Amino acid sequence: MEFQGILSALSPILDGVGVFILSFAIAVIFAVIYRFTKSRQLLNSLPGLFTSLGLLGTFVAICNSLGGIDSMKSLNVLLIIQKLIPAFTSSIAGLIAAFIATTICKIWYSIEEKRIDKKVENKTPEECLFDVVNNTNQTHASIQEVVSLLKQKAAKDEEYNQKLNESISQQSKILEDFINKFVVRMEEIFTKMQGNIEQQIQDFGEDQFKKTSTILTEITQKLSDSSTALIAKQEQSVTEMIDRTNEGLSSVTTTVVQQVDKLCADTTSVLQNISAKQREDFSGIIEKYGDLAQRLTQQGADGLQQMEELKQTY
Repeated sequence: MEFQGILSALSPILDGVGVFILSFAIAVIFAVIYRFTKSRQLLNSLPGLFTSLGLLGTFVAICNSLGGIDSMKSLNVLLIIQKLIPAFTSSIAGLIAAFIATTICKIWYSIEEKRIDKKVENKTPEECLFDVVNNTNQTHASIQEVVSLLKQKAAKDEEYNQKLNESISQQSKILEDFINKFVVRMEEIFTKMQGNIEQQIQDFGEDQFKKTSTILTEITQKLSDSSTALIAKQEQSVTEMIDRTNEGLSSVTTTVVQQVDKLCADTTSVLQNISAKQREDFSGIIEKYGDLAQRLTQQGADGLQQMEELKQTY
C-alpha cells in the first residue's frame, strides 16, 4: 500500500508533459555545467538519461494502472486502458527528448568542429598528424643545422682567441721594450737636468746669500725698533688703566662701607623695637597667667571649704 501511494504520487509527475519538463530542466543544468567543463561525455549522456526517464514513467504508469486490479469487483477495461495511456506518452516523450538532445548535441558538436577546422585550415586528422610529423622533422633538421653552426662558431671563436692571444703577446713585448727604453732615456734627461740645476744653484747661491743677509739684517733692526716702541706704549697704557682701576675700587669701597654702616644701624633699630615689643607682650602674658593662678587658687580654697562643710553636715 505504501508503494502504491508512492506510485500514485509519481504518476502525475512522470506523464508525457512531466517528462518533457524534467528533460528540459536537466538539459539546462547540463548545459550550464558544460559551459565550464567542456565535457562532451556529459552531453552524450542526455539521450540515455531522457530515454531512461521515459521508461521510468512508463513503468510507473503501468504499475499504477494495474495496482488495484485485485481489489476490483469487476474488471473495467476502459479504466485500465485510460490509466495505461500515460505509460505510452511518457515513453514517447522520453524518446522525443532523447532524439532532440541527440540532434542538438550533434549540431553543437558540428559547430565546434567547424570552428576547430577553421583553426587547422579544414584539414583532416591524418593531415594534421602528417603536418605535425613534417614540422617535427623540419624542427629536427633546423636543430641539427643550428648545432652545426654552433660548432663552427666555437671553432672560429677558438681560432680568434688564439690569434688574439698572440697579438696581445706581441703588443706586450713591444710595450715592454718601449717602456724600458723610455725609462733609460728619462733617467739620462733627469741626470743632466739635475747637474745643470746644481751648477746654477751653486753659481747663483753665493750672490743671493749676501743680498739676503743684508735684507734680513735691515728687517731685523726695523722689527726691533718697532717692538721697543710698541712695548713702551703698551706699558704706559697698562699703567694708566691700573690707576683708573684703583680709583674706581676706592670709590666702590667707600660706597660699600657707607651702605654696610647704614644697614647695621637700621638692623639694630629694628631689632631693638622687636625686643621691646616682645618684652611688653611677655609681661602681659605673665600678668594674665598670674590672674589665672589666683583664680584657680581661690576656686581650690572654695572647693575645700565646701568639702569641709559637707563633711560636717553628714
